[in-house]
Amino acid sequence: MSLYAQIHARFVDADPRISRNEIRKAVSEATGVPSLQPIIEGLNPAICMGYYLSPRAGHRLAQQFGRHVIVLARDLNRCWQRFVFVKELMHVLDGSAESTDSGDKFEAVLNEINGPSPWSEQTTSEVNAFWMALGLLCPMKVHAELRRQRSRNHVGDYAIALRLQIPEVYVPRLFEPRFEDYIRRLTK
Repeated sequence: MSLYAQIHARFVDADPRISRNEIRKAVSEATGVPSLQPIIEGLNPAICMGYYLSPRAGHRLAQQFGRHVIVLARDLNRCWQRFVFVKELMHVLDGSAESTDSGDKFEAVLNEINGPSPWSEQTTSEVNAFWMALGLLCPMKVHAELRRQRSRNHVGDYAIALRLQIPEVYVPRLFEPRFEDYIRRLTK
């Protein structure tokens, strides 16, 4: 069972407003990473909403704090900040091969992300982190209920976004067939 599968299993029946600190604690327990420092910076969210820094990459902020760091853009609202934090937190599960620990690797991800596959391990990690975050922020029990309500037009995307505290733009992704495909593959 993958580390993500272990973490995901803890939240399958959870309340839809899972605290990101609960998720952070579960990741810490599964990986043995003792602590993680969130930092709010003046990033331009149109370019970058956040990023993860591992101490193994030798970045100055990770060295300064002596721990893993997640940097978030200051101008994000609560739902965006929550989603970006959890998505970047998923990179704690990455191995060194998936790490985007240089400018060249980061640029390669930016160039590949909207292109055809096959992708590099770094780009695959970015895509997986996105789906892993959605999978944690919308527990499967809640997902089934929301799918039924949405298919009957009893609830709209904005109401779902509020309930889950995620960006509204990602709500339709929850109901695409690939959402369940990704979660099934990532929880093996």
